[in-house]
Amino acid sequence: TKTAPLLDRRVSKSVAVRTDAEGMSNINLRFSVDVRTPIHFLPNNRLVVTALEGEEGRKRVLLRRADGETLEILEAEIGDPSIEVVTSTVVEKEHRGALEAIPGDVWLELALDGDAPIGSRTGKLHLSTNHPAAPSLEVSYAARVRPLIEPRPAGARLWPSPVVSGEGHSNILTLSLNRKGRFTVTGVTVSHPEIFSADVISNEPGPRQLLRVELIEGVGPDTITGTIQGWIEMTTDIPGYSSLAVPVLAAASREGTLRRFPTARRK
Repeated sequence: TKTAPLLDRRVSKSVAVRTDAEGMSNINLRFSVDVRTPIHFLPNNRLVVTALEGEEGRKRVLLRRADGETLEILEAEIGDPSIEVVTSTVVEKEHRGALEAIPGDVWLELALDGDAPIGSRTGKLHLSTNHPAAPSLEVSYAARVRPLIEPRPAGARLWPSPVVSGEGHSNILTLSLNRKGRFTVTGVTVSHPEIFSADVISNEPGPRQLLRVELIEGVGPDTITGTIQGWIEMTTDIPGYSSLAVPVLAAASREGTLRRFPTARRK
């Protein structure tokens, strides 16, 4: 069996054997192997870097050869232009948090750019090392950028319903500030004012704001053709924060709105 370079645990396998022996035509053989990784990632090899919109994010791990020899990272490549890979060799004993680094170790850091787009993505980090048992490594990573203001749900779904105040006719969206502080929504415009409207329920500063989105009076199944992909554009009193656009899906029936929302974006 072939094991991954970063595997560091007991692996069990089974083999099915078919024979011509009477009473033993099928035999299941099972064996276990203790696999030890040649390079340790401390505290673990879970590379997840997170950031808030407009801010940098960093994730640091310590790499150490299991045989005690000096580790060298010859090359580090990542396919995401918004993430920089930084490596630095430890030359004297040091402590960072709960980790103790010793000479011969290597710090590996993923630096997520402040201009990285909102959303989550995954990929592979490719490393070349001086370890004869692990000349190349492929490590999974994940990056997530949260919006400064996050709508919940991610958008509004509207369709004509028999009850004016019922599901489909109107939605309430919660706009949450993903950091400490308060804000207000200073302006709201919609992409299809003949189909739907949007109004802030409260103008008092707070960590959250409520937004009511509803169909215009008189809009019925015959008014909407296909699925309309619209937007609500909002401005806030947060300095330097341009308008936020939240998606709206409107259709003649609920089925027409059952598609994934595009990511809320800044204009």
